[in-house]
Amino acid sequence: MDLRFSIQRQTAPRPPRQVENEGILRLLLLVFALALPMATMAYLKIQHTRLSYAMSELRGQIRQEEEFRRALMLRRSYYERSEEIKAFADRNGMVPRKEL
Repeated sequence: MDLRFSIQRQTAPRPPRQVENEGILRLLLLVFALALPMATMAYLKIQHTRLSYAMSELRGQIRQEEEFRRALMLRRSYYERSEEIKAFADRNGMVPRKEL
């Protein structure tokens, strides 16, 4: 006797496949898989643009501070020079002339 045919399979009947739902799910997964990298790239581009604007504002502020510092250094050098001239004149007994 052949034993292959004597064993009966006792499996539960499978529910019918719902092809429409699987297709929609696969389509949604595909859309999500494509949309996620594109959304990430868009987000990074927006952040890059915001950072560029912030950096340009910082560069402008740094430029203004450097110009202000240069002006202060120039005034300080004028002041130091006038103080040196005044000290030299006092040491040598010179009198400043009167301005008209």
